[in-house]
Amino acid sequence: MTTTITQTDAEAHEALVTRTVRLLRQAEAVSSRRPDEPVSPAVAALAADLLFEARRFAKGAAALPMPAPTHVGLAAQLGQALAQLEAFEALHTVWDARFKAFVWRLSRGRVQPVARLRQPVTPPSETRDSHTLRDLLAKRMQAKFEEEYERGYAAGKAEREGAAG
Repeated sequence: MTTTITQTDAEAHEALVTRTVRLLRQAEAVSSRRPDEPVSPAVAALAADLLFEARRFAKGAAALPMPAPTHVGLAAQLGQALAQLEAFEALHTVWDARFKAFVWRLSRGRVQPVARLRQPVTPPSETRDSHTLRDLLAKRMQAKFEEEYERGYAAGKAEREGAAG
């Protein structure tokens, strides 16, 4: 069952997911090479802010611990925060065939596509028009048919003239 949210919450959620994923990837990359390396104060402050903001979207928002002192621990914490954000998204989005995308269910019956999940739409001017290709194929098929007809007609005419003469 999906519930509705405000447009502000949807936009804040999308921005937070993007920032959390970026920091998580960075923490995972560092932890794969140097697992026990301490987290710098700047990264720890950024992680603390992200974890605090993620608490807003967590079900039963309990106080999150301070960011872990190592990159391995930080990656685990950010992974948990991302899982909470994805659970929130699953609870508040539905598939909409009109948009061919998942949409946020906003208040007052409105919907808004989840921008980070939506595939970019190519403008019509940059796409090949299927009607143009279909027309080109039809012209080529007609030309081939007419060419074969003329060849058959000429062969039949030559055969008739050869038999008469």
